[in-house]
Amino acid sequence: MSRLIKLTALLVAAMLVLSSCGLEGEREEITQPEQATQKIYTVIPSDRELIKAVWLNYEEIGAMSSGGEEGFRKNVDSAFSKIKQAGFNRVIAHVRAFSDAFYPSGLFPFSKYLSGTQGADPGFDALKIMTEAAHAHSLKIDAWINPYRVSYDSNPSHLYNGSPAFKYLQSDRERGNVIVLEGGIFYNPASTEVRRLILDGIREIIDGYNVDGIHFDDYFYPSKEPAIDLAQYNAYRAAGGKLSQDNWRRENVNALISGVYSLLKQKSPQLVFSVSPGGDIEKNYYDYYADVALWSTRSGYVDVIMPQLYYGFYNGHLPFEKTLEGWISLAKSSEVKLCIGLAFYKCGTVDEFAGEGRDEWTQYTNILQRQLQIIKLKPDCDGFAAYSYSHIFSDSLNPIARQELEYALEEILN
Repeated sequence: MSRLIKLTALLVAAMLVLSSCGLEGEREEITQPEQATQKIYTVIPSDRELIKAVWLNYEEIGAMSSGGEEGFRKNVDSAFSKIKQAGFNRVIAHVRAFSDAFYPSGLFPFSKYLSGTQGADPGFDALKIMTEAAHAHSLKIDAWINPYRVSYDSNPSHLYNGSPAFKYLQSDRERGNVIVLEGGIFYNPASTEVRRLILDGIREIIDGYNVDGIHFDDYFYPSKEPAIDLAQYNAYRAAGGKLSQDNWRRENVNALISGVYSLLKQKSPQLVFSVSPGGDIEKNYYDYYADVALWSTRSGYVDVIMPQLYYGFYNGHLPFEKTLEGWISLAKSSEVKLCIGLAFYKCGTVDEFAGEGRDEWTQYTNILQRQLQIIKLKPDCDGFAAYSYSHIFSDSLNPIARQELEYALEEILN
């Protein structure tokens, strides 16, 4: 019981936040004999300023959009207040998830997650409202973009006719700007025209809004299939190019990443470019053609590398501590910060792809707390990011997730 007494005292300052999460009232006790065997790390307080970010995805933003502009302002202000009170200092908010926009854009149609229909004006500027609210609550805000993803629907006829992807498919199919696969529609990373479109979209954001940075997540090449960009590769080879198709693909992605970095620094050295690849270093390199080692160890690509280490300690394929050490070994550039993405969404759930660790998140309630402690202890780690908002501030968490969250929030507040 001494642990619970200490926890209660530390969380008094955060009770407004926790009550909004459905954590108020009597706690349900969870019997876990093995819990005592889990190592608790002693972290000495430090003056080091950590990134403490939370992802706010397109569905979560969409859920706040009911009630028009007034309703959206109220919901965003409430959300950002909770984020601040919980100890976070940065919000990573979706502004383009599917070749769309959460703001009035001259290039991309309005997101359907604001109005219900892609292209329909919701009557307010969601990015402007979120940026104002973030700064009012002393939070940094990064505009989160999925650069290549267009739609999970693989039928091109279902695309909104104002989408750049629809226009490409109608007028210049031979240039190969768009890739249509069974799993959806994507912009072609091999296309210089697509690269210009993405950069123009980012320029539109940083010129029009007082954001603190631009953020990409883990969507890069949509397929390993050689045919998807073979025409562009053959043209490259015919012009004297020597790289293999795989290495040429990596250079295509590198060109976009370095292009975004340069664009931001030209606008302001304070603008931060962060990229959140998957946690498997080799899979990034071989399956998605994302050379995360290059980005981490050389200047000119990213300011923050934010791998999604969505693994427990007993994950049979990528256990947390071993995987973290792999990323630390990459992050050698003094100009690149290492921030760890954590799976708040897995609390109290079965992890189907974790092998022998599949039940870990239902057996223990201090996984995130221990991961946060390890991050604080590592001088090469500069912070963490929580995925995602609704899995922290929810009134429908199961008892295991609720207790896991209490321990994690205690660690974030410290």
